[in-house]
Amino acid sequence: MVEIGPIIRDIRKTKQLSLRNIAERTDLTMGYLSLVERNKVSPSLSSIEKIAGAMSIPVSSLFPRPKIQTQYIPKERRTHLHHSLGGLLEYLCNPTPSSSLCVYITKIHALESMIFQHEGTELIYVLHGELHLYVGTEEYVMREGDAILFNASAPHWGVPCDDKLEMIVACTSINNCHLFSEKSTR
Repeated sequence: MVEIGPIIRDIRKTKQLSLRNIAERTDLTMGYLSLVERNKVSPSLSSIEKIAGAMSIPVSSLFPRPKIQTQYIPKERRTHLHHSLGGLLEYLCNPTPSSSLCVYITKIHALESMIFQHEGTELIYVLHGELHLYVGTEEYVMREGDAILFNASAPHWGVPCDDKLEMIVACTSINNCHLFSEKSTR
């Protein structure tokens, strides 16, 4: 639940308006307005609209805005990892503890026959080459331009058909994304 009382009070004081000024402009009592500002009562939408109107502000300014995190990563600043599965991983966005998405381009020269299974959703888009991908009991022959989205909690593994396999991989659970390694380059 959003506590807008202190926001109303801060804006009212910034605009040098008294509770009496707001009460006169809204037909709400000073006592009620005081309770609203102290979060002792939840005002109705109608009351919020009256209060915002009395302060000459849009209703939306009374609600906190979510913080938007933006990552701009020029090509020359991307992180590159050599992973133990036989290839190179290039992050398109740098994974952070607060991020729920990991996206990278991977070039795989050889792929050990490892079965992966982790939480989250995974998307694979083949840029070049061919991949035989197994998800659960299904086999998918993926070629350039093919994409697949699947629940990564299903066992999955891939077999590259040539040494030119390059793909974009996105995982929604970065802590369990399977192509991490210890060797990093820039």
